[in-house]
Amino acid sequence: MQATLKWSKKTINNYRDSNSVINQLISRFIKLSGFDKNKIVHKKIHGWKYSYNFKKTPFLSNWNKRYQLGVCGDWFGGPKVENAWLSANDLAKKIR
Repeated sequence: MQATLKWSKKTINNYRDSNSVINQLISRFIKLSGFDKNKIVHKKIHGWKYSYNFKKTPFLSNWNKRYQLGVCGDWFGGPKVENAWLSANDLAKKIR
């Protein structure tokens, strides 16, 4: 799960000290998805306080054929988790 930037800014300093933040996320997820909370087998939370990219790069990934070295990540394309997937997918296409 990934929370919104607005909500995350409000809770970023509290998530380590309290279960309330993770419980809020799980409750919202259950409400939206209908998932049975008794089927949750693991829960952990992590906040990325200083890693939010507001500006895109002109490309989604970088592949150096000479060195057979590729770099990808959400920071290439934007601030959301799907940007990481898009970047990795772009790199995979370049490697082929």
